[in-house]
Amino acid sequence: MKKRVLTIIMAAVMLLSACATLGSCSKPPEYSEIEDRFKELVEASYEINKVLFGEGLPTYERIYDPWEDMEVLEQVGEDGKRSYVYYCYMTDGQYGDILAYRSGYTSPVVYLQIMRTPVEGKTPVYVNEETGKYFYETDYVAPQIDFYYSQKDPDNYDYVTPDSTYQTVEQIKEAAEKVYSKDYLENAVYLALFSGASLSDDLSGLSARYIEFSDTDMATVSFMQSNTYKPLVTETRVFDFSTATMVKPSSKKLVNIEVQTYLESKPDERTAVRVTMVLQDGQWFLDSGTY
Repeated sequence: MKKRVLTIIMAAVMLLSACATLGSCSKPPEYSEIEDRFKELVEASYEINKVLFGEGLPTYERIYDPWEDMEVLEQVGEDGKRSYVYYCYMTDGQYGDILAYRSGYTSPVVYLQIMRTPVEGKTPVYVNEETGKYFYETDYVAPQIDFYYSQKDPDNYDYVTPDSTYQTVEQIKEAAEKVYSKDYLENAVYLALFSGASLSDDLSGLSARYIEFSDTDMATVSFMQSNTYKPLVTETRVFDFSTATMVKPSSKKLVNIEVQTYLESKPDERTAVRVTMVLQDGQWFLDSGTY
């Protein structure tokens, strides 16, 4: 008899443990009770999905300042006075190779178009006999560039522009945690996106998508985005909420909802997607991706 009682007690303990683990012993809410919250979260997820898994944030185009590689030509006049010409090379899509120079450090810049063969009807300003190149006057005007990269900048990260909605890792996390559960983000998202997010040394081998990068003297901190990351999401997945149904397993604190979806570019190709929601601090949050 005692053995039977002990067996019953052990079975009850195991059942309670399973209920606590799986949440399968508590009655889930009706879908109608969480329907509005589900729609709100899915629609709110579209923007943050682009940041976390998609195209990411706007960044400056990777253009280097040609004057960073400036060279100096020293000249000695007949009177023995020394003068200097500052010059650099650049490439333009329309004009090809360009020589930019100025006769003084603050003098106006003059641009010469570099040609490999003589131009009929034009007299070159200078001919380099050694290289066989001809330098001609040109109407080239240097474009206005908002931002130049430096050779010291990390090759695999680009600077996020000031007009971006998000300027720090914390701002991205704050937005993500309004939509997704903390467990989902910390276990499945943050490690890949922000691992080693604050850095000031060599970035070789780093895989984090977003970093806060400090220059050598730690004077400034810049928000940067990986330019090698391949987006997991390339377009929005549209949810047909009229098809949503709650499926098992679901409980008081965890529900699974199955709904028909399609990609924006393929409205006729429907796919059933299961989305998990969890109750966190008294409020429902998505516990799986909506992409």
